Amino acid sequence: MELQKDSFWDCVIGAETLESFKKNFVPLFKFKNEVKEEVLKSFGIVKKLLVHSYYEYDLLDPAMTKALSSFEMALKYRYTEITGKKWKKNLQHLLYYFNDGGYFEFFRKELMDALRNMRNEQSHPKKYFGGGFGLMVIFAHCVDLINDTYEDIELRKLRIAEKEMINISLKEFLENGGMIEKDNNFFIIYDARIYFINNVLSIKKYYGYYKMIFRLKKEQDEINKPTGSLFFFEASDYEIDKLTNAFKFQCQENNSIEIVPILKLENKERFNEWNNLYRISDEDIMFNVLLNHEIDKKWGNIRKELHHN
Repeated sequence: MELQKDSFWDCVIGAETLESFKKNFVPLFKFKNEVKEEVLKSFGIVKKLLVHSYYEYDLLDPAMTKALSSFEMALKYRYTEITGKKWKKNLQHLLYYFNDGGYFEFFRKELMDALRNMRNEQSHPKKYFGGGFGLMVIFAHCVDLINDTYEDIELRKLRIAEKEMINISLKEFLENGGMIEKDNNFFIIYDARIYFINNVLSIKKYYGYYKMIFRLKKEQDEINKPTGSLFFFEASDYEIDKLTNAFKFQCQENNSIEIVPILKLENKERFNEWNNLYRISDEDIMFNVLLNHEIDKKWGNIRKELHHN
């Protein structure tokens, strides 16, 4: 019998054909060269299951089960490489060993607990089908976390510490808003951070963003539509100018991004009015949450670039 596309994918944009489905929904599973061949083979099976879920949607669950067990296997291999010993405890302790030891690019025990719970639910199922399309991000988590464990821990500690130091200063600086120049005009901003530092390269790179105040929900109509407010930048260096009390990020081709305090009274009043309305509006805060999702995606891509320099 000829295989037929599962009807579930008929309502998913980007899954019109097998080729578009593979391009848009099947991860590449690109591992660092140091990852063991057994792990690569195991994730090769995961990928085949994902490809065939185009024809049988329920194959997503065994694909997830295989991915999580392969992830566990990869961490056990890595533990042996690091310590020369075999891992003898449970998965929770294994995940915490790597998380607490700084082997992952972030410190998030809640993600470790979620992965462990999913592994347990998949290994000891209480119903026929449980995971599905909504948990596709788990596959990327497994690959990225495995690759994380092969990066230099000391360099990671340095970049995370420097990022936190810069962001603490930026948060304090922007407590009452700030100004930034763009296209020869000054705009009011309410947030700016560094989301990643690549200190593996010969020239360090700072990846950051800033958020301009945006048109609030109550201000929107057919003419005044939502405004773009999230902007990304890359810099090779930064400084805090003590004379002007400004943050300066040195970008490519001798360009720089300069964040300065709000000095004009009218701009201070505009920021305070905006900020007060923003803080009490669930809809506007949700818009900011969506902006943070964009930042997370950027962070994920830069993290992958670090793995495969």
